Amino acid sequence: MTRHNHARSSIDTGNAVQVFLTAPEAAAILRLSPITLARWRVQGYGPQWIKMGPKRVCYAMDDLKAFADAQKRTSTSDL
Repeated sequence: MTRHNHARSSIDTGNAVQVFLTAPEAAAILRLSPITLARWRVQGYGPQWIKMGPKRVCYAMDDLKAFADAQKRTSTSDL
C-alpha cells in the first residue's frame, strides 16, 4: 500500500513548484488553531483554500504567504 505525504504534494507550474499543505499544517505555519482557520473558511476570511475532495481542504504555500503579507501594518491606526 502506498502512503502519500500530502504536505509535500506539489504541482509543477512551469518553473515553479506549488506546495500544498493540509489545514492543520497551514494553521501551524500561521500560528493559528485549526479551528480558527476552519471558522475563517466559513466566514469567507483568511487565506485562499482549495477543496481537493469531499473532505480534504488544502492551502497553497503561496496563498499563505500572500495572506500574511496582506496583514502587514505600520501603525496601530491602520485598518
